[in-house]
Amino acid sequence: MSGSGTAHYDLPPLLVDTASPGTSGRVHVRYHEVQALRAVADHIVSPVDPRLVATCSAGPSTAGSPDIQHDPSRVDSDDVTVTHQMLPWGCHYRNLVSQAGHAWVAADLGSDPQVARAMNEATALSAAEDRSQPTPTLLAYSDGSVTANGALGSAAAMLRIGTNDVFAIVRLASADTALSSGRSEWTGLLLILYISKHVRGDLIVRLDNLQVVNAFMDGPWRFRRNWLRRNDRDLASLAWRLANDRQMAGLGSTTVLHQHGHPEKRKRPDQFDTHEVYNSKVDALTHQIDDLMPLYASFRRALRGHTTVWYEPLEEENVGHGGCHEVTGDVYKHITASAQRRLSIERVGVKDGAFLATFGKGAIGRARSERRSTFVSKLMHEHLATEARQEMWAGRTAGSVTCGCGCVLSWAAPAEVSRLQWHMLELSLIHI
Repeated sequence: MSGSGTAHYDLPPLLVDTASPGTSGRVHVRYHEVQALRAVADHIVSPVDPRLVATCSAGPSTAGSPDIQHDPSRVDSDDVTVTHQMLPWGCHYRNLVSQAGHAWVAADLGSDPQVARAMNEATALSAAEDRSQPTPTLLAYSDGSVTANGALGSAAAMLRIGTNDVFAIVRLASADTALSSGRSEWTGLLLILYISKHVRGDLIVRLDNLQVVNAFMDGPWRFRRNWLRRNDRDLASLAWRLANDRQMAGLGSTTVLHQHGHPEKRKRPDQFDTHEVYNSKVDALTHQIDDLMPLYASFRRALRGHTTVWYEPLEEENVGHGGCHEVTGDVYKHITASAQRRLSIERVGVKDGAFLATFGKGAIGRARSERRSTFVSKLMHEHLATEARQEMWAGRTAGSVTCGCGCVLSWAAPAEVSRLQWHMLELSLIHI
């Protein structure tokens, strides 16, 4: 994009992806980032309710409110957010991801460009088949991937209709905690169910996460107990609803089977069977992503029939414009962690000021710890677990061991263990 302009901003610094020094105390940034700075300035002058407007970029087509807002019998509909964007977990520090990006919350997965294309293609292929024949069996494969310590991920799915393969890929992030492998695998299963939404046939889906397979095949009745403690219950409930809709429409049943992943670790490629070949293909698809693809934190679904919990983070928690997000993990752990994080922010704000309370890693607790490893810590504090200390852990308060150099090391009290372990360390340093 072309254009130029000046934006005056003297509040706490903002993160921009590209900047180069200029003259007279100015910096040069890309035009779309200047537009973002202007939007921030406008927001400061006349703030609006961030839950009711989209931020930064246009939403997927037909993005809208969750179904709960159309139910006149509910009185808490104003507390449920519309489809919007927010900064996902781990996007604030360059040691976790290379580029900050906004993730869509409560987005319609069926409106994703790749998913919509795959749905149309699969529907057309299914319509071309002979409906007078018995219900065919459709093979499908899905996989999920997590990178950057859970800051980013992706999911891919492939549906076989005759001799044709239909596939789709989406990028994933997480709003509150690190993205898990199970959540990416649930999303891959959702992709299959969306692609086959109007396809006639009994689905047999194969994926390599046994936990997801068992949870889906057990059905929602097992989730009724300790519902608020279940991880990824939003994706699970959406998967069951889509599978039930296919069944009720007479399109066919849905069966999910476990497929042992990464066959390349066990055999040569020429020894792969059909399922292993397609498992490798869909695994490769999870890595074919780019920054132009939409990034999703959660997906839109009908909210009736289940208790849902939404969280509106503080500004100091750096999740972007105060946007709400659904709590998709253990609600009780989330309440405890959020209370502790807010108390930490409050204490840092009183002690060190608003800047450190907002941008300090220790205050917000949203990045993986960068402290020294446990081994280094024990080594520096003379608590390295040597054979002598292991003997003590076994209940022997006094004893002796023979070192590799032939020296017999003995101890009569726990205080002497440090001297023994440093003897062993000195021997290893001689050979470095």
